[in-house]
Amino acid sequence: MAVWPQKVGLEHRYVQVNGVRTHYLVAGDGPPVILLHGVGSSVVAWRENILPLARHLRVYAVDLPGHGDSEKPRMDYSLSAASRFMIGLQDALGLDHAHLIGQSLGGLIVLRFALDHPARVDRVVTVGTAGLGRDLSWLVRWISVPVVGEIIVHPTAGKMKHLLTRVMRRDGPRDEDLVNELYRARGSPGAERALVSMVRWGVTPFGLRGRALVLPELPRLKPPLLLIWGANDSISPVHHGYHARAALPTARLEVFEDCGHWAQMERADEFNQLVEGFLAGKGDDA
Repeated sequence: MAVWPQKVGLEHRYVQVNGVRTHYLVAGDGPPVILLHGVGSSVVAWRENILPLARHLRVYAVDLPGHGDSEKPRMDYSLSAASRFMIGLQDALGLDHAHLIGQSLGGLIVLRFALDHPARVDRVVTVGTAGLGRDLSWLVRWISVPVVGEIIVHPTAGKMKHLLTRVMRRDGPRDEDLVNELYRARGSPGAERALVSMVRWGVTPFGLRGRALVLPELPRLKPPLLLIWGANDSISPVHHGYHARAALPTARLEVFEDCGHWAQMERADEFNQLVEGFLAGKGDDA
């Protein structure tokens, strides 16, 4: 189990969601917001955001099935299953509706859920989200290749450091606590299998599968949307954000210069201030 939450006064909690024991952290009081990390990550992706956002919000950071300290069963890891998971999660937490924030794969999940169940979503924030373009990093594409993918996702501390050089522009590889937590979570039983299953559902060596693409549906998204991107995102390229804004002109796009795939961590102070204002409705009439 991760040790960093206790260092900052956060308590590990679990809830059953559609039969899956699901780990989450919770802090603060106010309107509820659910945070979903990307593929192969965990709640540690929100390490710099949970407590700052909890000043005015009730924050739930959740480990997706197959990740972190959540259960990792052999199960359906499709996008439709993830949308059903979100219904079960909100029901289990006693939430009729909530703000949703998703990073990478988490962004794709919250967009899918907001399209399918708009009445259960207040506002949506995505960070370097998947699902808005076919082109992806070759690192992700190679995971879709049999045998090669299993080699890539098998965790070592060295691989975790290399991963952070791909997703972050700044000091991620030198953050030993972050490296150790990613290594620990990725090495837990069933994590490799779940990661590979999830990627292969939505990705081929040629890029994102059509069934994982939500860009064509974006014009019918009802909840307000804030897209956040790092200008130097090497996993989900920033031009996906511009395509999304063209498809949905009411969406707001914010691009952080000199920033990679984990904008919520690399530019935490700016991210937290921006998200807090957007969820409070500031700038809606701008």
